[in-house]
Amino acid sequence: MPQQRPPAGRRPVQTPRRRPANTSHTRSAAAPSDVKKSAPPRRRKKSRRRIPRWLKLLIAIILLPPVCCVLVNLFILATTTGNMATPEELADADADCIVVLGAGIEPDGTPSPILAERLDTAIALYENGASDEIIVSGGEDAAQSEVSAMRNYLLDADIPSMAITTDTHGIDTFASVKNLRTIYDVQTPILVSQRFHLYRAVFIAEQMDLDAIGCPASEENIHDNGLLLREFAARLKDFAQCKFGELPQETRSTVG
Repeated sequence: MPQQRPPAGRRPVQTPRRRPANTSHTRSAAAPSDVKKSAPPRRRKKSRRRIPRWLKLLIAIILLPPVCCVLVNLFILATTTGNMATPEELADADADCIVVLGAGIEPDGTPSPILAERLDTAIALYENGASDEIIVSGGEDAAQSEVSAMRNYLLDADIPSMAITTDTHGIDTFASVKNLRTIYDVQTPILVSQRFHLYRAVFIAEQMDLDAIGCPASEENIHDNGLLLREFAARLKDFAQCKFGELPQETRSTVG
């Protein structure tokens, strides 16, 4: 059959040829989806819960008191640790007096082991010429006298009676140090006690404008951790008394 020619001026319509399916292209196109499926799922960021303000305030209220207590104790230790010396270092110091702070007596009326160690330190100071006067400070009641036991202990060690002064109004450390200023007109005392106690005693003296030096006694007879815990609390009490209470302003001498 003869082929029909297209009319003049018209181009023959070409039928587009279909290309064979490219399997490699199909595979490559599918590859990204396959990769997505094989990739591990992304972890969702957990939203952080904000702590309520009332809870923060409650935590602060709970933590603030113990933190302040620790800071007060550290402050007292830091400001007084440099004012300690041994009996040998205080030889010929020419201090106004040696002050022995009370520490209780035994049922038979003799000084307790801790108090005896303080008295032994005072004797060593006296013999080294640190001062020519010893003040024994403690409480006294009708049944037994702490200062009498301290005085007798010193007399047995051949300390002259005229060199010993008894302060029966030293009911606690604060009162003992306060009496040095308000009663005995002392300016340069040597305070004798165990080191853990001297931090507080020297701190009180400094707050009262006394040029005090602490002389630590032996701590061989201290085996009670409760004693250290009570001292921790006592520092807080006397710190508050020194900073917020009334301190002595005038002095009057009654020694003679």
